[in-house]
Amino acid sequence: MEDYILLGKIGKPVGLKGYFKITVNNKNRYDIRQFNRLFIKAGQGFEEKKILDRRPDKPEIVKIPGIETREQAETLKHQLVYFLREDILPHGTEAYFLDDLLGFEIKSEGEIFGKVIHVDNYGSSDVVFVDNDKKEIVLPLIDGVLKEIDMDKKVLYFDNIDDYI
Repeated sequence: MEDYILLGKIGKPVGLKGYFKITVNNKNRYDIRQFNRLFIKAGQGFEEKKILDRRPDKPEIVKIPGIETREQAETLKHQLVYFLREDILPHGTEAYFLDDLLGFEIKSEGEIFGKVIHVDNYGSSDVVFVDNDKKEIVLPLIDGVLKEIDMDKKVLYFDNIDDYI
């Protein structure tokens, strides 16, 4: 599992003192107020930046060290922003992020139906897109359909999968 999780990307500068907006990736639905630091992709690694300040009325507008002017904030525009898995999930927890399911096998009644190629949420539930060589299948991650998630074996077990094929 990846240690860095995509939060969103840096948007336009706000004001004259180096603040900028972070456009949060809607798929993940994270509340930016829970983070005191963020990570900006820098070459092959990540650069940690402490969040020095944020607007109380718009928490997605933040200030980080070394960015003091609008022009400096402009140079960060479009860069991807990440957070660490440990910043949200306590060590040893059994929770997971949707992106952790990418590449998982889909099984139903002992038969393999394919692998997860994409995960999304359309409001009513999270869904996985499965490539099964014949066509793409979309399966909801809801009770009554999803039977079990085996994180160690990287398998999602489903009941009644024929209703979705």
